[in-house]
Amino acid sequence: MRRDEVDQRALDGLRGLNAESGLSVLAELKGSSIQSVSNKSAYMCGIMKSLRQKAAAGLLAETTKRPGPDEAKLKVKCCLIWLFIELGSYLSWKFTMRSFPYLK
Repeated sequence: MRRDEVDQRALDGLRGLNAESGLSVLAELKGSSIQSVSNKSAYMCGIMKSLRQKAAAGLLAETTKRPGPDEAKLKVKCCLIWLFIELGSYLSWKFTMRSFPYLK
């Protein structure tokens, strides 16, 4: 779709959406075959209208962000993994030194 195929009303409607909804509209436009559509602006406005209706009916997924992983727990896990790796390296080194005393 080219810029000259869309009128100002459709562009204003797209600008009025939040980022997630706007990307949803653009993805639907990209996924559809619109070469045979004579009024691409009206088609785009129809997509935005159905999106607003779904949002009003509560059919869309929540747009609130889910909480991410707890950073403190991730740091502890990373430290434990590092500790086990280092401990494993140290123990294998000690085992090697005991098995081959001439390497000391």
